[in-house]
Amino acid sequence: MLEIDHLRVEYSGKPAVADVSLAVPDGTVVCIVGPSGSGKSTLLRAVAGLEPPTSGTIRWDDRDLAGVPTHRRRFGLMFQDHALFPHRDVLGNVAFGLRMSRLSAGDAEARAREALASVGLEGFEHRKVRELSGGEQQRVALARSIAPKPRLLMLDEPLGSLDRALRERLVVDLHALFRSTAITALFVTHDQDEAFALADSVVILHRGLVEQEGDPQQVWRRPRTEFAARFLGFSNVLDARRVDGVVRCALGPVPAPDDSASGALRVAIRPDGLRVADAGNITGEVVGCTFRRDHFLTRIATPHGTFEVATAEPAAMGAHLSVALDPAAAVVLPAHADR
Repeated sequence: MLEIDHLRVEYSGKPAVADVSLAVPDGTVVCIVGPSGSGKSTLLRAVAGLEPPTSGTIRWDDRDLAGVPTHRRRFGLMFQDHALFPHRDVLGNVAFGLRMSRLSAGDAEARAREALASVGLEGFEHRKVRELSGGEQQRVALARSIAPKPRLLMLDEPLGSLDRALRERLVVDLHALFRSTAITALFVTHDQDEAFALADSVVILHRGLVEQEGDPQQVWRRPRTEFAARFLGFSNVLDARRVDGVVRCALGPVPAPDDSASGALRVAIRPDGLRVADAGNITGEVVGCTFRRDHFLTRIATPHGTFEVATAEPAAMGAHLSVALDPAAAVVLPAHADR
């Protein structure tokens, strides 16, 4: 089990990771998401032993890893740049690290073939890497990472250079691989779809701090802070108040969580939680409309702010539309939620 306790990593006196504590239990996949500059990759590099912590501890099975070099941590690393050897065939690329660890030639080849089979590349052993597609090269890099049977697999934006369709296929394959091997993994990605498809637990980083962590469904449906809500697509955020057990905002009443305090609050709603209605609570002018594959994102300027609404059809610029709220889609946040 990996345990990170109050980790801080500074560059030139400025924190890239300010204060992070989290655990990765054996056999689980923890995905770290957050905007650029939030500390995701720095955190991974510190766990790998590539960046020295300024303070805090990193432990594996209660053993402090301070002073343990990267090659002795028995952690596997996979990055967006897979850095395969062009002069070696597929089998040679996967077996290279095993041979460097002084495994016999026969055992290294057997282990490499097993890893290639696990990522769906059985029969590719003697192909040249330059003859492979981007997705196939990424599978080779993954096989190379898992061949030594690391006790922790760390992946930093491993699918970031691939096109969307290929990424979506590989996410399915990764999910199946992680579940079939019960591997312990720490996965960094900017792609929320990847994270929520693969993770047993999702961690949102913001300014080097853990903004929220937990079960993927719970995090997705119920962010706890305004930053987390906006990051996860709750683009409509407005003031609210709880009075006599009811939370009210300009769009109407919403269910009050048991732990919400009386007084000033905030309410967050995704665009698909709003709809255009004949008798909505707010009327405004259409100031933008963008096609988003399965819907149109329509921006409506009102006296209470500009709202983003998911509509089935495009709306004419300048048209006046009323907006209604689905109360079940609203999330109530503390007024001071954002840092």
